[in-house]
Amino acid sequence: MSNCKLTLSVMLSIMVSALVSAGSVIIFNPLQTDGKNIEGGLFNDIVSAELSCADGIKLVDREQLGKLLREKSLSPNGMLGAGEVSSIGTLLGADNFISGTVREKGDKYLIFVKCISVKTGVVKIKYINTAADLESAAGKTVQCAVELLKETPHKSAAPVKEQLLCPEKKRPAVAICIPEIHIASQRIIDPAAENELIKIFLQQKFNVKQLPPQLAVGKAGLLDNIAGNRTTLLKAAKSVGADFLVYGEAIAESSDSFGNYRTSRARVELKVISTASGNIIRADSAYAGAADTAEIISGKKAVQKAAAKLAAETIKAILIYNGGK
Repeated sequence: MSNCKLTLSVMLSIMVSALVSAGSVIIFNPLQTDGKNIEGGLFNDIVSAELSCADGIKLVDREQLGKLLREKSLSPNGMLGAGEVSSIGTLLGADNFISGTVREKGDKYLIFVKCISVKTGVVKIKYINTAADLESAAGKTVQCAVELLKETPHKSAAPVKEQLLCPEKKRPAVAICIPEIHIASQRIIDPAAENELIKIFLQQKFNVKQLPPQLAVGKAGLLDNIAGNRTTLLKAAKSVGADFLVYGEAIAESSDSFGNYRTSRARVELKVISTASGNIIRADSAYAGAADTAEIISGKKAVQKAAAKLAAETIKAILIYNGGK
């Protein structure tokens, strides 16, 4: 019997790893049980164990989820709405939220599994009718959840890096400067917003020029000591052959903590200037949140997410403006 259990566990782990993209963060909210013969606690423990042992999944700790739900005066069981899921998922840095119900129907279990994408709000629901065997039902629930995770889109649109925007337009040269600060540390370190934009611009076949580092950061490395004002940066961008300067700043600050998780919120602001005319062709900003066991990393993640939100429209604005010249 133990060999059979081990085989089931290994098969489910392989299945989850194969179908779910690496690094997916999953919130598993214990399924609500309805039936006198259903051991709800044990059932949910088995499902949690099977989900957590897969390489392709990072399962948010149940205690952290429970604490957050209690603090928001939400039920720790049952099916939450898409709006609540989005709020909770953003705070815990999750991609998808799994919940559902288990009902006893004669000698069968009728199980409804619900998957909500935190980023898009897309909801997928499946149900299974299985024999009233706790371990078998839990295994089939995991399989059903995995299928839903595969079907549920993580993003409302294809990632910028996977599609070439305005492929018919010539790519100009750009220089990017977005220093950042995390309020808790009061210093600038490896700017995540700048790096994220550079990565995406390179993926979009742009010629990205390197600015002298001293233009971005002052002696003490503090936000107040940024030496490169717009005029200085614009001249530097032009001197290295950049057609456009993308510059701004990013700020991250810690918000709440849940168990071992620290959450942060970030704001990234940027402007795009033509080095030839000096015209500002775009100004924009974005917010984002993220969670991690390390506070500074949660801040970096939040900044990176906020920068990624700005990438597509910034690139389109540059290409459209450049195409008219």
